[in-house]
Amino acid sequence: MNFPDRLGIRKEEERKGYVRMSMLTTEDHGNIHGTVHGAVIFALIDSAFEVISNQERKAVA
Repeated sequence: MNFPDRLGIRKEEERKGYVRMSMLTTEDHGNIHGTVHGAVIFALIDSAFEVISNQERKAVA
């Protein structure tokens, strides 16, 4: 199981130059303000970047 799988990040749609990812958040993903922690948001963004940047290459990220 990879890191995005552990966080519940899913690839909803992918086509050339586009990817849509999603994840369900829980209280476990919260920060001291009661909102989603920035690291969780960044992990979602980073996972999308990994997919999109490797569409035409074998490995970059």
